Amino acid sequence: MKKLLIFDYDKTIAPPNEKPSKEMHDELVRLLKTNYIAIMTAGRTYEQLIDLLVNNLNLPEPNLLRKLYLTTSYGNLIYEWDGEYTKIYDGEHISLEDKEYIMNILKKIDWNIFEIPYIYGEQIEDKGTSFSISCLGLDAPRELKGAWDPTHGKRKKIKEILDTEVRDDFDIYVTGRTSVDIVPKDKTKLENTKRLAQMLNIPLQDVIYAGDEFEPYGNDYPVLSLKDVRVIVTTGPEETLGFIKEM
Repeated sequence: MKKLLIFDYDKTIAPPNEKPSKEMHDELVRLLKTNYIAIMTAGRTYEQLIDLLVNNLNLPEPNLLRKLYLTTSYGNLIYEWDGEYTKIYDGEHISLEDKEYIMNILKKIDWNIFEIPYIYGEQIEDKGTSFSISCLGLDAPRELKGAWDPTHGKRKKIKEILDTEVRDDFDIYVTGRTSVDIVPKDKTKLENTKRLAQMLNIPLQDVIYAGDEFEPYGNDYPVLSLKDVRVIVTTGPEETLGFIKEM
């Protein structure tokens, strides 16, 4: 029976902002022969997934890409291959009124108290269906990103501040190495997992979701509410690879 296998990207099938290993590529190609696969990511863009993943797949036939869906921005953007990738779903964007409301909250934050004396480049990204705060700035050195908040402690404090300020119709997630995201409750990975399964006419009992951020503040956490979906909690690409090989 054909299944829908949904994978987070960073720290699930590859290290942050890196290409998956050749072994991971080979296993994904094997699974594509009999299943649908979707990459559902909060942080990676469509262009990054093309560069890091799609362009490196050694496919026996290009039509296998028809079974590989790229779903970015928490799954609010869905791309399907039909000779080339095209966008087939674009979730409703946050209203201008709500964007102004969120920006006014973010302007109040004193980033110095979180050991951020300098911000490298743009810090706040309006992604249309969500806001992403790259706390150190998008251009921060890689080694600094890895060392700033490895235990998520600083960002959990930022989340606590935002939780008291932001209305109940938004959720706050600590994600990646330096990011905090503000996402409407109806635009999370939970809603978009259900949406993609429905689009592909696959029952939730035949959906498997693998990710690494299932703590209550993590962006994979809402998927745990989908009782019919088999959830795989992974600590990194090697563990994910072990699970995939057993399939």
